[in-house]
Amino acid sequence: MPQRFKLWHHTLAHAFYMLLLLIITQPLITQLNTVFIGSHEGDAHEYIRHIWWLQHALQTGQPLFQQPLLAYPDGLSAAWLWGNPLQSFPAWLFAFIMPLPAAYNLMVLLWLSLNGWAMFYLVRRLLNGTHTHAPLTDHATQAALVAGTAYMLYPAMQGQLFGSHAGLLVLWGAPLYLDALLRLRTHTRPWDYLRVAVFFVVSLLGNTLLLIYLLLPLTLYIGISRLVQRQWGWLVRCVAGASAGLLLSLIFILPVLREQAASPVAPNPNTAITYGADLLAVVSPSFYNPLFTDLTYSRNVLGTNLTEGVGYLGIVAGLLAVVGLWRFAAARGWLLLIAVTWAFSLSPLLKFREELVTVTISGFLTYLPAPSLAFGSLPVLSAVRSSARFNIAVGFGVAVLVGYGAAWLFNRLSGGQAWRRIARYVVVGLLITLIALDYQLIWERGLPTVATIPAEIPSQFTALRDDDGIRAVFNLPYQHPLAAKHGLYLQTAHHKPLVAGHVTRQTPVDPAKLEMLQATLDAALLNEAGADVIILHREWGTDELEAHAQAQLGPPTFTDEHFMLWHLGANNDA
Repeated sequence: MPQRFKLWHHTLAHAFYMLLLLIITQPLITQLNTVFIGSHEGDAHEYIRHIWWLQHALQTGQPLFQQPLLAYPDGLSAAWLWGNPLQSFPAWLFAFIMPLPAAYNLMVLLWLSLNGWAMFYLVRRLLNGTHTHAPLTDHATQAALVAGTAYMLYPAMQGQLFGSHAGLLVLWGAPLYLDALLRLRTHTRPWDYLRVAVFFVVSLLGNTLLLIYLLLPLTLYIGISRLVQRQWGWLVRCVAGASAGLLLSLIFILPVLREQAASPVAPNPNTAITYGADLLAVVSPSFYNPLFTDLTYSRNVLGTNLTEGVGYLGIVAGLLAVVGLWRFAAARGWLLLIAVTWAFSLSPLLKFREELVTVTISGFLTYLPAPSLAFGSLPVLSAVRSSARFNIAVGFGVAVLVGYGAAWLFNRLSGGQAWRRIARYVVVGLLITLIALDYQLIWERGLPTVATIPAEIPSQFTALRDDDGIRAVFNLPYQHPLAAKHGLYLQTAHHKPLVAGHVTRQTPVDPAKLEMLQATLDAALLNEAGADVIILHREWGTDELEAHAQAQLGPPTFTDEHFMLWHLGANNDA
């Protein structure tokens, strides 16, 4: 009989993963207020602005899911924030008592550590016999700790962290959802169906697209497994529970779909190819990891796609997964999940070392398609911009197999002798250390951390907050996505409406209007648009744009290495 696992044991497991993250991310814990986890070119500034808005709206009594400070003077809908609440909660709650950078970093660390704990919970139950007739090992806890580490640090997840895709890091609901489906084998009370439905919904609250990248593959895997084994009653119960979860999740999904239908974004085939995985991604560790800096092919594979294209299986984790497949029949079904989701992770047109694979047929040169090529024409699935994100599901399956492989290894060290107990603890620490070293995406400063532009925003921007005469702010260059994101972040200091601004991806404001304003910087046109403050982001502007702005607007009110600011009201008064 499996041993009872008490609540404090789970608390210790979660604390272990949090401690592991703090060690890996050093010196982040001492810089929570001055850096963000993620790439300098990621989405952290955009997410932090939305976190600020929710906290600010609660303080000032403004609508949570409308954006009156964006797209001046009309404002924007923010259904995306309603549909994906865990990309900003609990950070907006933390923001009541701590600076925004610290609130964001703490939320990310919390989600990552919960990912590790949730996989630990699932694998321990798989190994100790909770979902089978007999336990597979007497050391399920140790094996599950290793599996949770592999899931928490899996390179595909670190790639999303590198891109500051906070919502796509909310992966702890999926192991709990899968566990709830497996419980339906013997538990058939209404509560058991509700458990499935609730964790289905929770698994989507970080990012709606996780329905496609993770929940759909897991649900199909369980359903096909039950179908193959002719476990009809269990299959029906799984379908019922998952269907209830889908229906319940429509509360969050439908507003997002309605908003996107109102402002559709045309699919970009080039983007889909860029953000699809290379055939060699599964054997391509990060070239920023000093263990692998000499692997030139890895730099070719990941050099332009370190956020989305990472799919490295790992040496240690891969060996443990192979052992698990070899030694445990119960583990072999997970190979199907891994193989199918890996195939769907590939670029719509196959890539090898970031070059499209071509073949000649009857004298004609053509490209080789992958399964994800069909996404663009299928309902719902057409929302997939990055097929490489299916590597999140690959990482799920690999982590489970790592648990099985570690269980076999610890079975070899079974016994009550003191040296065997010590050996098991040593092996646990060794495996976790080796997996962390092998999987590390960015080595120099732990997990990716970058200085903000800057975290402590210059006081000249904060001073704008008290000027009631300012109608709106116009950020230049308007068309540069990083300038737009940093413009959103500056709003957390000045609190003024933006002429442009966006909730996701890009502004819905007419680009012809924005181009005219930027190209002319004409005083009358700017006044008509309500642009009383102009901010030029020098890192993404050009010398020509700076010269044009100074010629049209005069000397800036404030300038430093990052920004040039014109307060047109002040200039006119002078």
